[in-house]
This record gives sequence, C-alpha cells and structure tokens, in this order.
Amino acid sequence: MLKRVVIALGLLALGGVASAYSSEADTHVDEVRLAVFQQQIRFWLDDHAREGKTVVCLAIEDSGIRRSVTKDYLKRVPADAAVRTGDDCEERASGAVERGTGRPAVLLVAGRVEWKSPDEAWVTVRHYRSAAVSGVRTQRVVREETRWVCLGQIIKDMPL
Repeated sequence: MLKRVVIALGLLALGGVASAYSSEADTHVDEVRLAVFQQQIRFWLDDHAREGKTVVCLAIEDSGIRRSVTKDYLKRVPADAAVRTGDDCEERASGAVERGTGRPAVLLVAGRVEWKSPDEAWVTVRHYRSAAVSGVRTQRVVREETRWVCLGQIIKDMPL
C-alpha cells in the first residue's frame, strides 16, 4: 500500500512539473518557429534559386490546421524580397508558384514543436517545391544566450 502511495505522489509531482514546463515552453513556440523559418530561408534561397527568381512562402500548422503567416509576421524575418506569406503561393502538381507572378516557389510549413528540454525543441517542417521535391523534416532548435537558433535537420539512422 505504501509503495502505491509513493508512486502516486511521484506521478502527481511529475505531472505538476510537466504542466509548469509546458506552459513556459509554449511561450517560446513562436520564437522557435521563427528560427526554423530563418534557417530554411537561407537553405532554400541559395544562389541558384535566386537566379531563378524563386520565392519562399511561409505558413504555420497547429493541430492539423494550416494557416499563412501574416504580412506583419514577415517583418520579423530578415529583410528579403523573396519571402512571402503562405497565401501568396499555390501548390501545383507541376510545382509551387507565386500566385501573382507565376514565379517558382517553395512552400514552408512549420508545424509541431516537441520540447526536448527548456533550451531545445524539435520542429516538424514540411516543404513543397514540386511533387518530386517535397517532404517532412525535423529541425533542431536550441536557445543560445538571448535567441533561438536552428541547427538544422535531425537525421535518425539505424545500424544494419
């Protein structure tokens, strides 16, 4: 009986810590996603993409619902003429395009944030350039002093 009480108290304590931790972490979700977008913009808008006038369009997915970032949100991204809201782009089988101009596009959707510690999160990111160039990746984001930084893709590999 005493063993059950100790286990129950331990679980309650862990639940309290987890709920306090998650509420603190939730306040950083937007900053973490912004760090992912900044890293992904640098990745997708290389010299070749810029020569081809490619644009990157940003959206966020929460609980399975995708929504475009706002024009105001784009002000938080380092000034780049080739970054658009998700609503500015369209996914087509032949490839994503900017709606107004038909320029080639990459649609980036930052989704679920999984907290690994108070200073580390893994973010699910979907990208769509075309049917052949699309996928889902997990990006690692860490807090460095006063800001969040995306270190890049997490690759899970299993031995043979």
